[in-house]
Amino acid sequence: MPITIQKVYDRLYVAVFHVPIHLLIIVIIPFIVNRIKLITGFDEDRARRALDLLLRDRKNEFKELSNSLNISPTTSDWEIIILKFCLDFEDCFKTWTDNKEPEHNQIHKCMTMMRAISKDKKSVTEITHIENIAYNISKEFQEVYKRLR
Repeated sequence: MPITIQKVYDRLYVAVFHVPIHLLIIVIIPFIVNRIKLITGFDEDRARRALDLLLRDRKNEFKELSNSLNISPTTSDWEIIILKFCLDFEDCFKTWTDNKEPEHNQIHKCMTMMRAISKDKKSVTEITHIENIAYNISKEFQEVYKRLR
């Protein structure tokens, strides 16, 4: 069975679950020239167009998330890193609200994301605000993607 980018990405959470995911993408996976490939389950061209449309209205939210996660807006494809984080966060939300027992890797992945979101926050309200932004970006991206044909 071939190793895909997503498999490498998921395994990195387990291997170094104490390292924020944005560092994994920037430092450990520099060989990926086109980071849009990290957005699995979506056609690359449609995903890029959906992201561009979403950025027109949600650029401030992307910047707020990048600031919260310590991802510099000068980083190459920083918007894709933020979008991937948001899509993964929605998966975590599904894991938390599902009745079945989650996989061990998913638990570590979600806890790593929560740690990244919570870092340097002073209140639960600040954390919830960032979580809401991530969840809403994920949902809006999927809606825009669905409407593009």
